[in-house]
Amino acid sequence: DRQARATEPAPGELGELASAFNGMADAVVRSDRDRRTLTADVAHELRTPLAALQAGLEELRDGLVEPTPESLAGLHDQSLRLGRIVADLAELSAVETAGLSLHLAAVDLAQVARAALSEWEPRLRAAGLTIIAEPVGPAWVRA
Repeated sequence: DRQARATEPAPGELGELASAFNGMADAVVRSDRDRRTLTADVAHELRTPLAALQAGLEELRDGLVEPTPESLAGLHDQSLRLGRIVADLAELSAVETAGLSLHLAAVDLAQVARAALSEWEPRLRAAGLTIIAEPVGPAWVRA
């Protein structure tokens, strides 16, 4: 019974045990609620790009629209979005399974930004976007 609580005050160790039991029961209820919320959020995040992808593919399959580079790029973007969500879930699962272990180190955020820009630049250029980076030096943080 997830709603059961120790209600009678007790002295000494028995009172401490009752308090610990109540805290544990509250934590179990919160955990169940959080799990249900996470499941609903994940389902929503997966459903949105999947619905767009399915609708676009059905339009192409049924001959309602002609495939264009733009429409195919949009469908591809939705599949990439789904892939990122699934990869994030797999990473979250791996972290929870292994136990979270943080190792703080000095990180240059300017270098992180340059690496991200370098990785995304071809796609941004293909989309007609131009990025101008004006580094002013390192930006060190412990992360």
